[in-house]
Amino acid sequence: REERRRERWRTFMRQREFRRREEAFVDRWRAGTRSRQAQSRLKRLARLKSIEEPDDQSRLAALDLRLGRRLGDLVLEVLDLEIGFPGRSLAARLNFQLEPGEIIGVVGPNGSGKSTRLQTFMGAVSPLAGTFRWGPTAQIGHLGQHESFPNEAETPLRYLQNANLGADDQDRRDKLGAMLFSGDEAVNPIHILSGGEKKRLMLTRLLLEGDNVLLLDEPTNHLDIDSAEAVTLALSAYPGSVIAVSHDRRFLDDLADRVLWLEEGDWQMTRGSFSQAEAGRDRRREKEAARRRGTGKGDSAPGLQERKGTGRRGGAETGNPFAGWSIARLERRIMENEDRLAGIHAAFTDSAIFRDGGRMRELRKELAAIEKEQALLEEEYARRG
Repeated sequence: REERRRERWRTFMRQREFRRREEAFVDRWRAGTRSRQAQSRLKRLARLKSIEEPDDQSRLAALDLRLGRRLGDLVLEVLDLEIGFPGRSLAARLNFQLEPGEIIGVVGPNGSGKSTRLQTFMGAVSPLAGTFRWGPTAQIGHLGQHESFPNEAETPLRYLQNANLGADDQDRRDKLGAMLFSGDEAVNPIHILSGGEKKRLMLTRLLLEGDNVLLLDEPTNHLDIDSAEAVTLALSAYPGSVIAVSHDRRFLDDLADRVLWLEEGDWQMTRGSFSQAEAGRDRRREKEAARRRGTGKGDSAPGLQERKGTGRRGGAETGNPFAGWSIARLERRIMENEDRLAGIHAAFTDSAIFRDGGRMRELRKELAAIEKEQALLEEEYARRG
């Protein structure tokens, strides 16, 4: 029963995201140069059978996540930032902007500077070079790996009460229940909670405090499956922006809009999930290995990178493999890829396929390859326009 519940939620979230992307494309191109593709997508949406919202929404309603202050257009701007400590640089020339409502996952091996980056954004560690600035409306909440409670003799209910979270004790109980603290768990002392339960309680308070930006360091560490899913569910409904350091690929696949990968003093920002970021990293490694062998193989292979550690954008500057194609051929291939993408997203909603781990990996790999190609096709198409 629990597995079916989780499956319904994942299926609903995937379809909702698919519908959102398709509707955004239709709104943008309904009367533009790609109106034929917009009409095709509109027909697909009309044929798509809607999946009902799972019962989990009642839990989100109980949490009632609200921001204390609306985010403006500028959340965080990072310009040529070098992080580390005197005499030891961890990553250099980082450039990106955090968008309103966006979730960025930060990944990389131990020692690559993931936690140091969050500490830098919090002002606890000074940058070695470059700058970053928070938007004027940003209100920042932070959860580190080694946080502690000021008083573990108090109860989870009192913990929320002391922070003035919830209209009354019943409201606070409802919020705690939404994060899996039910019955006696709400009134037992915090010191008897496990490490994972303590982290879940800290996250509950952080989500309810109204900050519009969250910096999270390994938020699902030490959490069991149900706890991790409760945290993921809550963050999926959180209306603010998030930067989360994590090794949990499932968490990042479910939530990340972009992934910042730190490795060997370099960085790579990619759009999409951890699986897509990992596929992009594997391609870059293959390309570098081929270059070292002197074959030149893969030098023009398209990648998923949005920006690289050098600060240069991909695309035409590095050689677009579709530069020699005619407009008509570009349009045909773009439309073919849209159909293939729609088929893959539809397959993701098939419960039999979802339970087949091997087939899901194949589909994700195929999805990453098509989206990679599509990005270059659309880049070339836009350049011609």
